[in-house]
Amino acid sequence: MNTKVAILGAILALGACGGDGDRPKNLIPPETMVLILRDVHRGEQQVSQLGLRGQDSSLVVFQTLEQRIYKKYGYDSTAYRLSYMHYAAQPAEFKRIYQAVIDSLQAEENRVKSLPTQDSKRPK
Repeated sequence: MNTKVAILGAILALGACGGDGDRPKNLIPPETMVLILRDVHRGEQQVSQLGLRGQDSSLVVFQTLEQRIYKKYGYDSTAYRLSYMHYAAQPAEFKRIYQAVIDSLQAEENRVKSLPTQDSKRPK
């Protein structure tokens, strides 16, 4: 989770340099952007746990997964990138979006931690 916070800080710092810019025609709404970013971060975690030896292999797997995520929400990589750049240039909005992503991932992590383990299901 600390890595995500560090990434968020770096992105916010970069975003502070931008202006309002033009609003992309196919701007992904903030609520959907939260869902996409959440799934992208989940995908990054899944790919890192695969233990692939080469960085190229990991990248290919992640890019395939990323395309599936965009398709799931009805967007493409261009809409995602333009929306990401738009929100990154709006530090307050971008911070709200990423805070919602972090909150969602944290809630999911807490749910998983609260599930009974296999050991706790065994009769004593």
